[in-house]
Amino acid sequence: MNDELTKEPQVAIIRKKVKKNALIEGIEKLGGIEQFVKEGDDIFINTPMLLLLGNPNHSHMELLTELIKILKKNGARKVFIGAFPKTHISTKLIDQILGLSTYFNSLEAEFVFLDNSDIYSKNSFNEEKIKQIKQATYSDVKIKGKSYKVPNLLLETEKYIVLNQINVDPIFMCTLSMRCNELISEFGLKKEMEAECNEANYRDLNIMNDKIISRLIDINLIRIPDLVINDMYEILEHAGPLNYYESSMTNLDALVLGTDSISTDIITLRILGQNIFENKLIVNVRERGLGPKDLSKIKNIGESIDNSIINITGCKDLSDINLLNTQIETGDICLRCKKVAYHCLNYLASQASKDLKYSPVHSLLIGKNPPDPLYNKDLILFGDCAIKTTQNSDFRTIKGKSLFRKKEKEKKNKNILEIEGCPPNFFNFLKQYMKYFGKASCPNLNYFFKVLKAYKYSKYQKNLIKWEEL
Repeated sequence: MNDELTKEPQVAIIRKKVKKNALIEGIEKLGGIEQFVKEGDDIFINTPMLLLLGNPNHSHMELLTELIKILKKNGARKVFIGAFPKTHISTKLIDQILGLSTYFNSLEAEFVFLDNSDIYSKNSFNEEKIKQIKQATYSDVKIKGKSYKVPNLLLETEKYIVLNQINVDPIFMCTLSMRCNELISEFGLKKEMEAECNEANYRDLNIMNDKIISRLIDINLIRIPDLVINDMYEILEHAGPLNYYESSMTNLDALVLGTDSISTDIITLRILGQNIFENKLIVNVRERGLGPKDLSKIKNIGESIDNSIINITGCKDLSDINLLNTQIETGDICLRCKKVAYHCLNYLASQASKDLKYSPVHSLLIGKNPPDPLYNKDLILFGDCAIKTTQNSDFRTIKGKSLFRKKEKEKKNKNILEIEGCPPNFFNFLKQYMKYFGKASCPNLNYFFKVLKAYKYSKYQKNLIKWEEL
């Protein structure tokens, strides 16, 4: 595996107005289509499942369609399209809304359900049967003594392709291709991660963050992509990787294609004007001796980097996100909680403006040992770190007078909402937020959950949680 990551890498920067032409030219520059498909090959295309949100939250469907057609035309037996399912979002629900199975079948390809939701969404949840199906879908793979559950499709197909959309991101600056398997690095490790969180509450969070990054690198060692495509036609900046209120879109009209994720991501970061030695993921990769030791050895066979550079504005810090009637304070925070908090806050800013307007002024504390809030009434503690490290904080008690005594007396502050978890669940945060302030004060969130109910989200979620815990 290390040999594949240390061989001389090739990367092609292709800039063309027509995406199809860029894809064809990029593949040719990397040695031609015969390098990526042979007669009778089964091929797995990993592309993040953000299709419900539309482009540029995900790569262009036009690009994915053209890629499938090229592979089939050149002899691929089967082409599978999918990604590891997002936490608590059923792949079947995405398919039900968008009709992806039908569409990909028309291209003689197959949309895959790595969460087996195509089975248990039709029938009652037979635990023993679903367990057997899950065991047939995944294999245990050990890296550095740690066991990961990995989809057999990732292990058994002849060729593996990553199609990735580039947008700004709060964790590693942008959505690098190495993060396409991020959720596999956490799958089946819930108890271990909970133990890490409890330990990190009283120790250095850097240790926990290093473990998160290390797992992500481990997963990328399991199967090296044969082809990586970073879609940079439209890039979300200011707020991303999803299209939020403060997002803006920059057009580059480019694809960056490569024969390994590390080199392709390094060139992508350089195009974005980023210092790769400040990127935690790239730094950790290099510390483990992976990827090209001499970055000048990355062979660029397309447009020059200097002619392609586009400087973009990254994501705001959590405390700088502008929420009406909300004071945000952050302490030390792990990468998982930071990511979920970032999306929770940006969702409120983008889709719940009325809720923020109607809600009273309140404080939201995130991370380990956050600063004291300005307001002791209506406090939201986000995540286990914030909850556990503020048990003895002054805001936990308030002074008040009883009807019969004029003297002030300290009593427990009951105006505190605790959102448990490391990280907390996105949907649970929104639901508890609405419950705390009331449906009348949260019309946007109330409507959001009515839409989810119409699509029977609750049923899908319950079965998906059962599946995850098997």
